[in-house]
Amino acid sequence: MTVLESSQVVWLLRELELAGLVAMRRAAPYLSQKLWLIQQLPTARVSTDAAFQLRLARHLGLRGKLRQCEPALFELIDRFRQQPPQAFETVLQAVSALTGQVEKSVASEILALFSPDAPVIDRELRELLPRYGFATLAEAPSLQQCLQWHESLCGLFDQILASPAWPRVRARLQQHLDAPVRGQISDARMLNAALTHARRTIALIPVPRMPAQASASGSASGGSSAPSAAAGTEAAGKVTPSAREGRLLHVCR
Repeated sequence: MTVLESSQVVWLLRELELAGLVAMRRAAPYLSQKLWLIQQLPTARVSTDAAFQLRLARHLGLRGKLRQCEPALFELIDRFRQQPPQAFETVLQAVSALTGQVEKSVASEILALFSPDAPVIDRELRELLPRYGFATLAEAPSLQQCLQWHESLCGLFDQILASPAWPRVRARLQQHLDAPVRGQISDARMLNAALTHARRTIALIPVPRMPAQASASGSASGGSSAPSAAAGTEAAGKVTPSAREGRLLHVCR
């Protein structure tokens, strides 16, 4: 699945490489905790082990209604442990049913415990990716919108990992991980964590101007041209105020 243009993927990887040192220092504790939970999960008594529940709740970032529904959530995860979920929809519907809200972040974190390549939806990622032309996810999306965005995110990760530039960026990111974690975390999980923890650093990099470039369809029909990221990496440092040409990220949450 092609989600972004190749030039947009190159731009993303170039900025991720620049922010890699800071990003992976921040991501290392998160990845270590996730690896520990994955290793303990097959034999853990999720619904009764208080110590495991505490670490799991912190990792999932439980708050609000989900915090109040912890016993039911732990029982749900225990059932998933016995029969691992295969699709994000299964987890999202089950977790959201506990609160009556679309619990996209926690549901994706839970799926990631059972699937090493399943992407996690978090605020940092949602704010970062539109910078490169990826679709924006609404603040309060519907369940169907979340499913579609997660599917597109899977496609984006596949596209990034298939990029010729990825091996170089991967080697740089791995330099900042301890050997045990480095050898057991999938590329998709490392990419996910790096993007999430790189957002605040990348937010300080000016968004390059992306001049309008006629699309193939527009040229054929004589229609107006649309913004493109083809020249994005060639004009770094030229900031445009237009939301259609780029997007500056807020440093604070």
